[in-house]
Amino acid sequence: MHITNDTSTPLIIAHRGGSHEVPENTMAAFRHAIDLGMKLVELDVQMTLDGELVVIHDETVDRTTEGSGMVGGFTFEEIRKLDAGSHFDPKYAGEKIPALREVLELCASEGVGVVVEIKDPNLYPGLEDKVVALIGEMWLRGAENIWCISFDHEAIRRIRQLDATIPLGYLYMPDQTDFAQPDDTIQAYCPYYVTALQHPEQVAKAHEMGKLVLVYTVNTEAELRALANSGIDGMVTDEPSVLSRLSL
Repeated sequence: MHITNDTSTPLIIAHRGGSHEVPENTMAAFRHAIDLGMKLVELDVQMTLDGELVVIHDETVDRTTEGSGMVGGFTFEEIRKLDAGSHFDPKYAGEKIPALREVLELCASEGVGVVVEIKDPNLYPGLEDKVVALIGEMWLRGAENIWCISFDHEAIRRIRQLDATIPLGYLYMPDQTDFAQPDDTIQAYCPYYVTALQHPEQVAKAHEMGKLVLVYTVNTEAELRALANSGIDGMVTDEPSVLSRLSL
C-alpha cells in the first residue's frame, strides 16, 4: 500500500514499531505492528563497524541495551550479542538489534510498507549508498513501498541523486514552521504535529504542490482527533494499538 493523499483518513504509522508498547526497533516491535494491521512502520537506521545496516534509533547502544558504546564501534556479530528487549520488559529478553535487511524482508512478506529514517549519516561514510542498494534489491523482490526520510536534508538529496524512484521526505524540527518550501527532491514534508496544527496554511501549500504531510509523534486520542480534521495525510505514533482502535 502506498501513502495516498486521502485527507479524510490519515494513515497511522507505527513509530519504531510502537515504542510505548514493545521494545522499539526490534523484530518483536515490527511483528506487533503487523499483527495490529498497520500498513506502514517507521524505523531508524545506523551502521556497524563492518558496514552492516542495523535498526536502532540512537548512535549509541546505551539506552536500549545492556551494552555501552557507539553503534559504529561494534561489528555486526558483536552488536547482535546485546539484549535489546530486557530494558523494556523481561518478557522480551533476548530480542536483538535487527539488521535492516531482516525488517524489510519481514515487512515485504506481510505487504507492509516501511519508512526508513536515515540517522547520523555524517558518522557513517557510504550509509546512503548502502541503503539505496538494499532498497533497490528489495524493490526487485516486490517490496515497492519503502520510503526514506531524514532531518539531514543533504542525505535525502544524496539518495535522490543515487535513485530517482525512492519516495523521500524531509523531517523538520518543531521550530521550523515554514516547512512547505518548493523542492522537487521529495514527496513528503514531515513536520512536528503541533506545527501542522498551528500552521494549516503550510499543510494546504504542501498539498497545492502535490506533496504529502506526515507528522510526528501523535500519542493521544485528542491529538488524533485534532489532526484528523487538519488535512494531514499520515501520523506517526508510539501507541498504534490505541490509535488504531479509534474511529475518526
